[in-house]
Amino acid sequence: MAAIGYDNRHRDHFFLSPVFAKAARAMTLEPYSPEKLDQFALELLDVAAILRTMANNSREHGITDLSLHDKKAQEWFSKLDHWAHKVQAEVQMQIVQARASRRASSVDRRE
Repeated sequence: MAAIGYDNRHRDHFFLSPVFAKAARAMTLEPYSPEKLDQFALELLDVAAILRTMANNSREHGITDLSLHDKKAQEWFSKLDHWAHKVQAEVQMQIVQARASRRASSVDRRE
């Protein structure tokens, strides 16, 4: 699957990019087990630990003014935060549906 992307090196033309194709494929639904969600959360905690270590090391060594390119990271985090809230709502809806289904089947068995 090829996708059209913009080549920053040559601002006057578009090209077929495997990177954009991968991003287009990435929009498919992926099954997540509780274990896979845990693994994802642990990977996020690993990133958080790196940032906390940087903050502590900077504080310890008196570095108070770090200049970082963070625009993309802030954008990604904002999108991740939005995604997490959306997925959380979807999971809660599935929980409500599962409970309702179990209650309905238990009522059917009693009758």
